[in-house]
Amino acid sequence: MKRPAVFIATTSGPVQIERIIRERAPLSLMMLGRGSKSLPVSPDYDDFVRPPSGPIERFFGPFDDGGFRLELSAPVDAGESWQLAVFVSHAVQAADQLALARDLDEADSVIWLTGTVDYDGRVGRVGHIEDKLHSATTALGDWQRRGLPVVLAVPAGDDDAGLAATAAQHGARAVGVSDALRLCRDLGLMPAEPTADTAGRRRRARRLPDAVVLAAMAGLVSLAVAAAWLLLPREPGDLAVASVEREKTGDAAPILLQPPATQTPAAAPSTATAGTAMAPAPVTASIGRPPVVRIFERRAPAGSDCLNVHFGDAVPELIPVALGPGGEAAPSRSAGLCGLRFVIELGDAARYLRARLQIEQGRIAGPATPPEALSGATAVRGRQRWDIDLPVRRFDGLRYRLQLSIGEAPLTAARRPAPADNIELSLSHAVTG
Repeated sequence: MKRPAVFIATTSGPVQIERIIRERAPLSLMMLGRGSKSLPVSPDYDDFVRPPSGPIERFFGPFDDGGFRLELSAPVDAGESWQLAVFVSHAVQAADQLALARDLDEADSVIWLTGTVDYDGRVGRVGHIEDKLHSATTALGDWQRRGLPVVLAVPAGDDDAGLAATAAQHGARAVGVSDALRLCRDLGLMPAEPTADTAGRRRRARRLPDAVVLAAMAGLVSLAVAAAWLLLPREPGDLAVASVEREKTGDAAPILLQPPATQTPAAAPSTATAGTAMAPAPVTASIGRPPVVRIFERRAPAGSDCLNVHFGDAVPELIPVALGPGGEAAPSRSAGLCGLRFVIELGDAARYLRARLQIEQGRIAGPATPPEALSGATAVRGRQRWDIDLPVRRFDGLRYRLQLSIGEAPLTAARRPAPADNIELSLSHAVTG
C-alpha cells in the first residue's frame, strides 16, 4: 500500500494532514492531532466537504450521514489555500490501495500543496507562495535526505520561476495546477477515468444496491414500478416527490414516484415505514426534476437525552417519517422527540429554494427561520438541510406545514413568480403527545 505524506503549504511552515476519519458527527472538523479541540477553520472545512457548497462529496462521495475528522500536525487558522491539499488527501483517503502517512518514517513520497478548489475542481490562485516556499526550506532538506520523492504543487501561473528554482535545488518536482482532479490522476492517486460526470455515475451506482435491498425488505417496489418511473415523460404534470428511508441512518433513495393523474397510479406502500409520492402543482418542464423531500425525527440516542442533543455533543438518531400521497406525513410521537430534520435533494442543477414553516398549533424551540441557503435569495444545488428543535419541557404537541418554492430566479417575499415559473410544494405533519 502506498503512503504519501500530504502537507499544506503555509507561511509558518508545512502542516501535515495526518489522518481523515468518518464519524457520526453533525459537522466536519479540523483538529490539532488527536486532541479534542477543533480549529477555527473547521466551519470552512465543513463547507468544503459538504454538498452543495463543496467538491469533496461530489467527487468522492456519497457518504453516510455524519462528518469528517481531519487531523493536522499544526494549526491552520485562516484562509482557503489549504483546500488543494485537503482535496488531494481526500482522494488518498477514498482510494483502496492508498493511505495517508502519519509519520515520515512510513511515507514513500511527499506532496506539498497550496491553492483553492472550487465546486468543479478548478484550482484558484493564492498569495504568499514565495514566503511558503521559504518557510519550507528546512523540511525540503529533510525530505531530500530521507530520499523521498517530493512534489511541490501550486496554482498554475503562480510564481513558476521561484517554484522551479526551489524544486531544482532540493531535487523535487514542481507542478503548476489548474485542475485538482487531473493532479490526483497525474500523481497516481486515482484512476485516469473519473470526472465530475463519472463521479456522479459512481454515486448513482453505489446507491442502487441500497435501494434494491430496501425495496426487497419492505416489499414496496416492484419491477413494474421501477420501469414506470424510468419511462415517465418529463412533462409538466409528471413532477413528483417521494421518500424511502434507510433504517435509522438518515439516508434515503428517491425510488418511488407518483405518475400523473392521467395514468394508472403505482401501488401504494402497505405499511407506514416508507414514504410515498406527493405530486406538486403542474410546472413547466424547464424547471427540471422536482426535489426529493424527506422529514426525519431527531431522537436522543440510547443513554442520552434531548438536552445533550440541543446543547451537548450527543448525535441524534434519525428516524424517517412516512409521507402520504397528498403531502400529509404520518404523525410522530412527542415522547423522546428532540427535533425534526427536513432534507431537500435538488440534484446537480442550481436552483433557488425558499422554505417556510407555518406553525398551525404548538411551538418550536427558537425562531422558525430557515438557513440562508433556503431563503430563496441565492441559487443552491445538491442536498439542503434544515434542523429545528422542539421544546424539552412543557411540550404539548405541534402541527405545522412546510412550504417550498423552487424556481430558476430569486424567490423572496417581494417576488413570487407565477406557478408556471416555479415548483410549489406543501407538506403537513403533526407531533402528538
